Amino acid sequence: MNNLPNSVSRSAHLGATVATAAVAMAVLGVGGAATGVLPAFGGFLFLVLGLGSALIALITSIVGIVATAPSKNREGRGAAIGGVLLSMAVVVGAMVGASPGNGLPRINDITTDLADPPVFVVALEAEPNKARDMAYPGPEFADQQLAAYPDLASVVIEAEPPAAFDLVYQVLAAMPRTTITGSSLEEGRVEATETSAIFRFSDDVVVRIRPYADGGSRIDVRSKSRDGKGDLGVNAARIRTLIERIRAIAPPPTAAPES
Repeated sequence: MNNLPNSVSRSAHLGATVATAAVAMAVLGVGGAATGVLPAFGGFLFLVLGLGSALIALITSIVGIVATAPSKNREGRGAAIGGVLLSMAVVVGAMVGASPGNGLPRINDITTDLADPPVFVVALEAEPNKARDMAYPGPEFADQQLAAYPDLASVVIEAEPPAAFDLVYQVLAAMPRTTITGSSLEEGRVEATETSAIFRFSDDVVVRIRPYADGGSRIDVRSKSRDGKGDLGVNAARIRTLIERIRAIAPPPTAAPES
């Protein structure tokens, strides 16, 4: 009988330790950004670090499980299993959060008028935008948007531009976590920012109202993220929601198509 004490697997305990740290970083990133303790990008960075640590912990913990097989006569199997579970929780959580962006192009400037996108005016004065090029990127983005979001198009409603302007202003102001930043009835323009629920990333939105050729008004929307290269489909979803709310209130002209 072997009465020697079992050795402890370093990989098992290391995996569990790193996995615990990964969970802490992920929770700090999400919770800190959501509560305003951390800036949006800072919270996202903590989440990314947590995800990277979780992947390291997962590999290390799997090695620990192998190292603590019954035939190995080594301790730490429980810690290794715990490391796998904790690290998998972080990895799966990150995958679920990123899943809306599966198959979507890495573009973050979306519009209903690819030939003549609405132009930002007030957004140019926002401090985070002063060093950015707020011009629409052009055909490179347009081609990708057309392939990914072919349903996005201008909205035509029966109301004349002054009434359409008031309608757009009210509908946009009622959108979740949205703040109107500026407007001009003469230019037919309403601008706003919308803040994401968790990381509090801010996106700029501009809505343009123009007279429609056969009567009524043509409405175009542009939504642009301030951070990142991709947007997980958020800007297109925002435009769809705004369009749906406008259409629910204002019908198209009798002789005009809806878009």
